[in-house]
Amino acid sequence: MTPRLIALSGSLRGSTWEFGLEPLVLGRQSDCQVRLTAPVVSRRHCELRTTGEHCLLRDLDSRHGTFVNGVPTRERRLEHTDVVQVGDSSFLFLCDDVPAPATGTVAAPPDAASWSTVQRRPEDVLYLQPRRLRAALAEAVGPGPGLIASDLQALLELSTAVHELQQVEHLAARILELLLAVLPAERGSVLLCEPGTRETVAAASHDRREVRGTSFPVSTTLVSRVLEGKVGCLYTDVVTDGGLREAESLHEAAVRSVLCAPLPGRQGPLGLLYFDTASGHAFTEHHLELLTAAAVISAHGLANAQHMARLAYRQDRGRVEGEGWCRGAEEGRGRAQRGTCGLCAKPVERPRSHCGVHASPSRLPRRGAAGAWLSWLAVAA
Repeated sequence: MTPRLIALSGSLRGSTWEFGLEPLVLGRQSDCQVRLTAPVVSRRHCELRTTGEHCLLRDLDSRHGTFVNGVPTRERRLEHTDVVQVGDSSFLFLCDDVPAPATGTVAAPPDAASWSTVQRRPEDVLYLQPRRLRAALAEAVGPGPGLIASDLQALLELSTAVHELQQVEHLAARILELLLAVLPAERGSVLLCEPGTRETVAAASHDRREVRGTSFPVSTTLVSRVLEGKVGCLYTDVVTDGGLREAESLHEAAVRSVLCAPLPGRQGPLGLLYFDTASGHAFTEHHLELLTAAAVISAHGLANAQHMARLAYRQDRGRVEGEGWCRGAEEGRGRAQRGTCGLCAKPVERPRSHCGVHASPSRLPRRGAAGAWLSWLAVAA
């Protein structure tokens, strides 16, 4: 029979194309037979052509790669019921004599539930293992060199941002911006854990479908899974995952595919990176590898930014309390003697029985006040 391609998800969902001797080209360019509009799709992304009794898929040096059954592919002979992924669109390849679905209906890939959930540990990620990465580039195994180069460029930009930005909210926003540029996601969020808990708050969020890119709720069930498992997770179709099928936030937003990875910290996850889309099978294992590597890189920068924020908070708090000490001293309460404020280094008249919040050593703040304690002891001596 004539081979054909059926769109399972994306803007052309439900459409069918038959092809023979002439190649079937997928891409954004106007002369492509299968024209896709997603920004992650290259002008001429890939092509399918028949060679004798077989059909060959070839990636045309696309920026974000072509995937077959979730595996990055440069050139591959397609088999009946293979699923081809291009950007946020997935296609079912058929070559046996089976009826095509009626117009407007969507075929499902075989055994979708069996590969609906994929996990990845940071130690298994290609981009975090230099030796494996060099071998992949030298032997052309795994993702193609072009795809690897594109991913490394994205990770390099992320690493640069991590070293340049020191404020949590600015760094989180930049991380989100860089990842949305390379992932076929509609929504994304950088979630950080509240200190000492597994409760998360969004440090940055964006929804491409909203004009203002407002924040959105993320399934607490899914967040708990990722934080407890400490592994990156890819849910190719939430509908087939029994544990997430009833998640209200996913159901209300019509989410089908989810991609997330924990931000590893010394004493447990700092939070997680979260992305989703309304298209089923939109994300692949390649995207999971990239996001898991990005999470490891981002975690270092976010941990440092949080540490700097805590130090700044303690300094500001100490400065305010030190000013209170100075004011009390200047008002001349009690018998005063000449001294220097240990928090703001301002020369003041300090009462023997301390004034303001520093009326006695027991009233000194316990958090971040080691400098104040030492100063008080030095002056008292």
